[in-house]
Amino acid sequence: MDERSKIIVQEINKWKESRLLPETYCEFLLSLYLEGDKEATADPAVLKKRKWFNKKKTIFLLGAFLLLCTVIISAIIFALLPETGQIAGLGIILIVCLGIAGFYIKNKSPAAHIYIILAAFISFIFTMTAVELFFDGARYALGAGVALLCSTWLAAGWKFRIAYLLISGGTGLLFLAGLLLWERML
Repeated sequence: MDERSKIIVQEINKWKESRLLPETYCEFLLSLYLEGDKEATADPAVLKKRKWFNKKKTIFLLGAFLLLCTVIISAIIFALLPETGQIAGLGIILIVCLGIAGFYIKNKSPAAHIYIILAAFISFIFTMTAVELFFDGARYALGAGVALLCSTWLAAGWKFRIAYLLISGGTGLLFLAGLLLWERML
């Protein structure tokens, strides 16, 4: 391969790395200039990225594994706490999740939805635990707590235009109304 073609191949590899052109275009141009001998003259930085061992991916997977272990250990310890400690812990986690979701919403990041869903689940557990502790599991208090929680989800879904909160809040209220009607019929 002549010097001119090597320079062109290096430039195409730089375009590919910096995403100046779509990857399919770069691959087409590389195959055109390399005439099938891609591995012999490809940029070493591109070849390095193709290795099966990726340092960033390994660190991410290790971090995810450690986070999973931490969550499992925390859940076991959390179950051993008295109910007031559980409610306080859930309240703190709920506030943190809502704060992180607010930050991501402000930055228009799709990651906000993960924390919104997590906050919804935690608020449900928080409601069930609080009703069990403060009202001794009274059915009407449980119904009122679920109705208040579903109404909150419905209002938040309406205000922030989040479909899954609208659906879950509305469905929860419909199920609660259906359950009340079922009990009245029996």
